[in-house]
Amino acid sequence: MDRFNEPKSAFAATVAASIDSTIVNVDAVARIVNDEVDGSGFGCLVARAEVLRQHVFHLPPGETHYDVRFFQELLVRWRRVVDWTCACRHLHNAQRPKCSITTRHLIYHVTPFASNDIWLRYWRNAMYHELLDNWERIAELLIDHAVVSTHRRQHLEQTRIYPDGQSESTWHFAGTFFWFRNLDAFATTKWRDVWQPTGWGAEAWPGRMFDFDQSACVAYDGLVEHYNPASYDPQIEDDDPCSLGS
Repeated sequence: MDRFNEPKSAFAATVAASIDSTIVNVDAVARIVNDEVDGSGFGCLVARAEVLRQHVFHLPPGETHYDVRFFQELLVRWRRVVDWTCACRHLHNAQRPKCSITTRHLIYHVTPFASNDIWLRYWRNAMYHELLDNWERIAELLIDHAVVSTHRRQHLEQTRIYPDGQSESTWHFAGTFFWFRNLDAFATTKWRDVWQPTGWGAEAWPGRMFDFDQSACVAYDGLVEHYNPASYDPQIEDDDPCSLGS
């Protein structure tokens, strides 16, 4: 954006050149150094809770970035500002270790909406159905459990079960799609230390944050053959995009 190229100060110019994402501060009126922007990535973002609660995250056909869509649909009454007095960096700056990633893993974990493989369709839609279609059941489970999902696997003797051979935990939710309680996640400072620097760190995160007994699984508990279409019952097909919103 043109605003990013305007001279600010020696400090602001250094910040602008060194950070990957902008910082949005909804209270930026009180800041001295800030500018209006159209939007930013989600890499370093502060937003009002009411805005996130009201927004329905979705990707229309042909679009690939949730953060871009979010700002496109954000009501004009909300200001979007960048705070030049803040600098941010990635949680882990260490170079990611080399690992052997198959096309199958890459398709699922990086671009789950870009493939129409039947196993992927059933797996993805099973998670959507179990975790989104019956929210009352999830909310009830979260009363007594820190984290809830599907496809739970415990592997005490195989902690590095992930395709990168680096990430490590004693159990996980295959698919990296889960609900958790902030109360439990931030009850200690453990959340600062459990992250791992590969793409499979997110899948290992619940198993490193919470004990197995703190979790609840609503479907496909202990399933090993995630990639086998016959494992899924019901086998849920995609909705017709033309019918959405009708």
